[in-house]
Amino acid sequence: RRVLFRFVDLLVRADSGTVRFLGYSLLDSIRTSIHGDATLQRIDPRAFVARRDIPRLILDGRATVAIDMAPADTDAHITLRLDTSSVLGDERVRSGEMRAGMDRRGLHVDTAEVTTRSLHLQARGTLAPHGVTHDTLSFAMNADSLGALRSLLLDSVGAPRTDSISGAVNLHNGRLIGSLDSLRLEADVGATRIQWNGLAVRDAIGRVDLGGLPNAASGRVHVTTSGAGNASLMTKRLAFDAAIADGTSATLTGVLVSERADTSTLTVRAVQRADSTRIRFDSVAVRLRSEEHTSELQSHSFISYAVFCLKK
Repeated sequence: RRVLFRFVDLLVRADSGTVRFLGYSLLDSIRTSIHGDATLQRIDPRAFVARRDIPRLILDGRATVAIDMAPADTDAHITLRLDTSSVLGDERVRSGEMRAGMDRRGLHVDTAEVTTRSLHLQARGTLAPHGVTHDTLSFAMNADSLGALRSLLLDSVGAPRTDSISGAVNLHNGRLIGSLDSLRLEADVGATRIQWNGLAVRDAIGRVDLGGLPNAASGRVHVTTSGAGNASLMTKRLAFDAAIADGTSATLTGVLVSERADTSTLTVRAVQRADSTRIRFDSVAVRLRSEEHTSELQSHSFISYAVFCLKK
């Protein structure tokens, strides 16, 4: 068989950034191999794609690449270490390292950790390529100041989606369980002192437990807040519980308790089929001091493309 072995010295320029790759390639009729080291200087991934909603990310550092591909097997691994001159949004990266790969075991993340002044992200674990397994990829996030996220939440023209945002959010006990074609997501979320445009939330806790991902999500999402509201309405307690089935239907129950101890309860059921969505308001109950008002008359709405109908 014929084997083609080449040394590679490749320089790529993208706007003001560069990537230089030094290594070798091995090509024959059975396999393809690429091994080497890359040096990144002020690389912005937005220079390679025509999308403005991708957050600003300036990468300085070094990467080690090892790729071996055969007809029935692919083994690809990368190690990336970021310098402190790298930028995520509006903040410099204090430390950043990732070691990950894809092989016959599936996706494995040996370590992935990025730290800035107000943000800490980490992940570690393995996900099988397919089938029912108990492989687990664990992840966590701590954001001490949501003001830093303003530069990461962009619209289609690259402008921040919110005028002002502050507070702290943490995501812990995060786990992806299973394989790339059948996942379960579990995570706990907490937030304090949230200010988002005109909305304020003193404290919030939540839990996500969804299986059947990515195509047929089933499970529950629960959020409870205290001190949530705006200038015209402030709540003592606000809770939402969503039960999702097969990615097509959901039941949402909301409970609102005002600062005066007035209580409102709303139960909504939504079903999506193909290009249409049907929503049913099952019940509404409002308790105002010593009086209680309830509605047992169900309302139905039907949405299909730009058509909207409401029936009682």
